[in-house]
Amino acid sequence: GMKALIVMSPGAGGRTKAIICRAVDAMGYSYRCVDNAQKATEALKLERYAIVISSHELPDSDGVHFLGKVAQSYPKTYRCLLPERGFLQRDFRWHAILVNPFKERDVNKIFSAARRVMPQAALVS
Repeated sequence: GMKALIVMSPGAGGRTKAIICRAVDAMGYSYRCVDNAQKATEALKLERYAIVISSHELPDSDGVHFLGKVAQSYPKTYRCLLPERGFLQRDFRWHAILVNPFKERDVNKIFSAARRVMPQAALVS
């Protein structure tokens, strides 16, 4: 099934992470959480992820920059940014943004959108 990589700085709200993990779990997808861009980059080399969700601020990078690198190396991966307040620009580096405060159903929408736009190949591990 679909696998998600969740990249969140250690300082990111626990509630935010809990909502995402709970939603992904409830949909029956597997996920992995890492707390910086370096670990995320290593995870992507080892395994295929259909979706990458990244917070804007990362201890060793910036979510925008990181998702730009994911877009280049793994163009078939559906990318979602958790932007800082007031940051709402559209960009080729991500397909969607999840703005706080959000609910589980908002996370579900991201996954439904990913299923629609991503070629099947990217969704099966």
